[in-house]
Amino acid sequence: MKNLLLVSLDKEYVINILGTLTEEISEDYQIEVITDSVYLESYVQTPHKVDTLLIDESLLDVYPNNQSIGHKYLITETDKIGANVISKYSGVPGIMKILGADYMRRSKRIDAGKTRIHDVISVNDPKIKTIAAITIAKHLSAYGRKVLYISADNLQDFNVYMKDKESFAGEEEALSIKAVIKGITGKLDGLVKNDDFDYIPQFEHLLSSYGMTSGAMLCIAEEIQKFDIYDDIIIDHPFGFSVDTVTRLENSKSIVIISDQSEDAIRKIEKLLDNTKEVTENSTLVCYPYENESSNIFSSDKTFCGLNICETREKIDIKDNSNIIEELVEMKAFRDTAEAIL
Repeated sequence: MKNLLLVSLDKEYVINILGTLTEEISEDYQIEVITDSVYLESYVQTPHKVDTLLIDESLLDVYPNNQSIGHKYLITETDKIGANVISKYSGVPGIMKILGADYMRRSKRIDAGKTRIHDVISVNDPKIKTIAAITIAKHLSAYGRKVLYISADNLQDFNVYMKDKESFAGEEEALSIKAVIKGITGKLDGLVKNDDFDYIPQFEHLLSSYGMTSGAMLCIAEEIQKFDIYDDIIIDHPFGFSVDTVTRLENSKSIVIISDQSEDAIRKIEKLLDNTKEVTENSTLVCYPYENESSNIFSSDKTFCGLNICETREKIDIKDNSNIIEELVEMKAFRDTAEAIL
């Protein structure tokens, strides 16, 4: 049996999480705990083999490097993020999200290891929708997730937000997409590029120029999901609600609606929910950009029409497209949304 060692002098924190963690962690792991500084000092005098170490970052200097550690994760009280960083305030769910499916108790692994598709839509602002989708992909990647971004717009225009602004998809990539959809090949070589996360490059011309529709991009996402090579696939849906988009939403398990707080936007959301019952049932997450605090009409609300309001943000003032994603990541914009859909 493998061992998981939890080292923290915050006894209240350990007491609060230990019972639930024991219920959630895989049967393959035995949990060991150190909460006493005297015992910790004695413990590290002798070499030990630890398969997984969860340690308060304040104790790193105390825990020597001569110990044999398979995987090490830091417990922090700061806003630090990363693939091996666990926020003390995220509780057991936060621990399990960072540890991943391999640490999950087998009886709870219903969807463990399966690629999840997140559908990003907007009722009135396609530009913010794309910016939000890419920023969410950046955040998920920072958590150590393997992420694929796919734009389903017929007329794509997201290269301005990427490091490689001159790389375009063309006829060859269109043929590759068609081959994957038809099951002719399962290889994605040459089809995806990387910018902290993977993405299918922006098509130089309209999708229809290559004999494709937005529906083809939704199909390629669902086919790639079957390969189980990504943790998350972000679909940036075309503006408006085509039959293909609505069909996809009715089967989605994770939807992010980007909207401002204008009256027409609220009416459209209400109409969308009236016509797509499944959207509400699948715990849609909603982000509401707003102009200023006085117009933040959802400041005290947690839900709207049955939807969870994930975060409210000030209106994004886009002056420099080339650096907007990095600025938003620095501002922690859409970070709450990324954490919520993990």
